[in-house]
Amino acid sequence: MRPGRLVIVALLVAVACAGSAESGQTGSALCSSVTSCPCDIVANATLIEGALVDLSEETATIEVIQNLTPGDVRRIDPGMQLTAGVREFPECSVVERMPTPGDHVLALFPRTSFGLVWMRTWADAYDLGAPRSFSLGELVELNDAATCNEQYPPPPEPPCDDTPAVETSQGCNVSP
Repeated sequence: MRPGRLVIVALLVAVACAGSAESGQTGSALCSSVTSCPCDIVANATLIEGALVDLSEETATIEVIQNLTPGDVRRIDPGMQLTAGVREFPECSVVERMPTPGDHVLALFPRTSFGLVWMRTWADAYDLGAPRSFSLGELVELNDAATCNEQYPPPPEPPCDDTPAVETSQGCNVSP
């Protein structure tokens, strides 16, 4: 092998072993994002006071008592029944007891759809994984995303290296 080619091969191996500025986090599903518990649950949600009519492993049906969402333009009348998939935030909130049919509940639906619901038995305060519990009045205030993120900013994203590595004959890992 000529000396020039030997230098190029050595440089390529060195660069491959050292990695590059572009390796690492790519934003794939392998890199999970952090959860800002109060805001991920409450901000921009539709807050409903209701009665749990039916609960299965996958869905819940809630009869609306009243819409608590400030400025909500959707018509959600008392007596309406909303059925949605049950949404959980296990890393965010402690569930002492899952509501059962007939219970008075607080239900939070993503503002964009009624496909999912987070719900808890009606209470004086709600545990959302923050250092403290929240009253219903505070949840209504935190419904505004800007207010919520100002008071409870999301934690920084954790480092993540989801780039697959392949071991070379030189003993280092390189991205394919």
